[in-house]
Amino acid sequence: MKARVLWAGLIWAVGLLTVGCGPGKPTKPLHTAVQEGDYPVVRHHIAAKSDLNAKDKAGWTALHVAAMKGDLPMVQLLANAGADATRTGPGGKTPLDVAREKGQKAVAEFLESKVQATAAPTPERRGRGLIDGGLGVSDVLDAH
Repeated sequence: MKARVLWAGLIWAVGLLTVGCGPGKPTKPLHTAVQEGDYPVVRHHIAAKSDLNAKDKAGWTALHVAAMKGDLPMVQLLANAGADATRTGPGGKTPLDVAREKGQKAVAEFLESKVQATAAPTPERRGRGLIDGGLGVSDVLDAH
């Protein structure tokens, strides 16, 4: 009986060491990981819910850094995980501005589509939401 308990405990401990206790705090700073193209660490930051819009000492976000490098997969990873493509850095430059300046066409096209998607206008309710209690009747009326 003691042997079974010992083996079960040993298996549990090995499994815990192998899998880990969760994402934890990444050991490498996000901006460094982006600069080095270290995708596993960037994914770790995303899983750990690190602030993807944090700025480095120079004032750039991780998305700016990826855009400067022209690393399209990294830009896509960060933007799809919630990095703000409209966040400004030094000189009021967005990641899209930086990509255009550096001649990173594919990155610029992707960021432009992201910015346009977030800037899409939302339907105006024109004050009817209070009348119907927000149940959608005003949406039908406003559509006609």
